[in-house]
Amino acid sequence: LKPIAFQSSKQPLAKRLGVLEMNTAIDGSYEAIKDFLHFLETNVRVANAKSFSVTPVIGVGAAGERYSLVLAVEMYYQEP
Repeated sequence: LKPIAFQSSKQPLAKRLGVLEMNTAIDGSYEAIKDFLHFLETNVRVANAKSFSVTPVIGVGAAGERYSLVLAVEMYYQEP
């Protein structure tokens, strides 16, 4: 996680908007990756996917098809 500087507010009583940049890589089944993305989509914080890449993991064997997801997400929150 990397915090990014607060964005300035144009309204005097509005709190400033903060951004956390999250870069992560996960491996798992299609269903597990889909569940993870669904969690980001329905989370309380607003998230914006900046970039992502999905590739199959080769040589898994009996474990079934597995994939690797590399994801960059910006998550927004208000200044406390």
